[in-house]
Formats: sequence, C-alpha cells, structure tokens
Amino acid sequence: WESALYGAAGIAHHAELTRLLLERGANPNDEETPYHAPETYDNAALKILVESGKLTDKSLGTILLRKTDWHDYEGIKWLLEQGVQPNRRTRWGKMAIHNAVLSDNDIKIIEALLEHGADPTLIADRPNRSQLPSPGKSAVAMAARRGRRDVLELFERR
Repeated sequence: WESALYGAAGIAHHAELTRLLLERGANPNDEETPYHAPETYDNAALKILVESGKLTDKSLGTILLRKTDWHDYEGIKWLLEQGVQPNRRTRWGKMAIHNAVLSDNDIKIIEALLEHGADPTLIADRPNRSQLPSPGKSAVAMAARRGRRDVLELFERR
C-alpha cells in the first residue's frame, strides 16, 4: 500500500500537505516516499521532508541517488549542504557517485559530490544482479567504461 505522505511528497510534490502530514506523525521512511519525492525540480516538498529530521540515513541516501537520475544540480547541491552523506550505499548497492556516472550527469554534479566527500574508488555492491548495470565496479571504472574522460580527469585532479 502507498501512504498519504507518498502521495503528497512523491506524486503531487505538494509542500504544505507534506508538512501537515509530517506534523501529524507520518513516517517518510516507507521506501516509496524517498524514492519518488526527488522526481521533480521543484524541491519544496523534498526540503520539508529533509528539514523534518525524520528521514533515516538510508532514506537520505536514496533521495540523493534519485536526484542524480534527474540531473538536478541545485537539488543535489542543497542535499549535500544539509549534510546528506554521498557515500551512503543504497538498497541497489550503489552510491550517488556511481549513479551520477552511470546516468551521464554533468561534471558539475560529480564535482559537487566529490567536494562533499564522495569517494570514486568505492566499489558498488551487487545485492541483486538485475538491479545494478555495472556490478563490482568503482565510479572510476564506470567512468572509464562510459568514455567519460572529463570525469576521469576530475578524479585524477582529486
């Protein structure tokens, strides 16, 4: 079943309804809410979720990774500034930097992740073979495989 909070934050992206539900005790860690709330460039509802202090590290990691699916530099930068840890492994075995490389994010997104501590040498795990396009590889290896010279040069400078 999907929660009302999932509908407010993850489907409608309605900031005030999200706030009201959180104030009334809604739990944002239902996996659907952190997965779908990042699916927009209007981050008002997402910011309310994060600022509520109710999200677990696992949920925050999911949100950051999903923002790389949307190539949302402003959203990613804001999440990192709030202290979301870029090396948090998600349920798919990847971290945000892996997904940013695999999704061909702009170099400024990858740079923001690095500036906040993302480690491109960490290996993506493989909890389920069908869920990870490049199992057992680092972001460095993924960038090389995808021909991202710009990313490799950035990694080398770091």
